[in-house]
Amino acid sequence: MLDPLLMEDDLSAAHHRAVLVALLAQGQHGLALKYTRVRRPPVITSEDISLHISVLLSNGAIQEAFTFQRSRRSSNLLPVFYSRAEELGKLDSVLQLSLTTQEEKEFVSFLQSSRRHDSQEVLLMYYL
Repeated sequence: MLDPLLMEDDLSAAHHRAVLVALLAQGQHGLALKYTRVRRPPVITSEDISLHISVLLSNGAIQEAFTFQRSRRSSNLLPVFYSRAEELGKLDSVLQLSLTTQEEKEFVSFLQSSRRHDSQEVLLMYYL
């Protein structure tokens, strides 16, 4: 799939999605990131956007994932970003981001509604 002889027209958006989902499912996070950087799959649907955020977060690119979701603000992806960060145990890194007042309110609301112990610890760190 990373072969330079493979033309962009040879792969559909569904092919790109399938490749990225398979790489993430197999724990090949670095390869998934490399694939997105080399192939630049189209980011058209909300599923594509969520998948791209997952690839970035699973590779520890918190700032890049946050900036990416912010640039697609019309899709209201902040809850998706927070839930993916929670699944990957990266919520503590969100505390280091420069959040707007609205983003901060949504973050606190997300943390308060979460049932996970890790999220409650992050909420405590936020209040401190």
